[in-house]
Amino acid sequence: MCRPAGVRMMAATPQFSLAELDILREIANIGSGHAATVLSQMIAMPVMIDVPTISVERLHAVTRRMVPERTAAVALFMQVVGDLTGQTSFVLSEENAARLCRLLLGGQLGSDGLRGAMEESTLKEIGNVMVSGFLTALSAFLGQCLVPSVPEIVFGSSEQLAGGGSGRLLAGGEPVLAATTNFRVGDGGPDAHRMRGVFLFAMDPAARTTLLSALRHQL
Repeated sequence: MCRPAGVRMMAATPQFSLAELDILREIANIGSGHAATVLSQMIAMPVMIDVPTISVERLHAVTRRMVPERTAAVALFMQVVGDLTGQTSFVLSEENAARLCRLLLGGQLGSDGLRGAMEESTLKEIGNVMVSGFLTALSAFLGQCLVPSVPEIVFGSSEQLAGGGSGRLLAGGEPVLAATTNFRVGDGGPDAHRMRGVFLFAMDPAARTTLLSALRHQL
């Protein structure tokens, strides 16, 4: 479930006005709510998610703000197929990824850490839950089918992720739609786990045109 929070949105871009970004924020809020509900059921603990911060900007700017410089990060990368296509990813720091894995696995990580078979499978499930929540909300808004592929895991620093050194993570120089979410796992006490993740969607030209048209129809 989501709780109110201060919302910081980027200034309007050449493609998206502030009013359009506000609609996207509401869509992302619905998507994060879906994801929180599923994640809460998986770990049998409350999951509270703030209203996401929405921006449309270059990938390196998003990752630099989301993950401190030279901090190890994890990206769950997926292709988007269906009526509209693109690339999407859910990115979080390795520290937060490890916290989520421990919660889902009910204990400590194996000797290979996040790169163990069980841990990688768990990370993929987390990525699938988070991305599917956002894409489901976006699909409902657009009236279009958006389906994520099986997740792939990319490890690296924020600079490596933004630089596309893996050759996979949202390659290309076009701006990406980013929904940055703060979430808390637990009952709200001092032992609650506070984390942050970012949903990224690099739309193909046809998908970007469809989204802009749908947003402007709402205004």
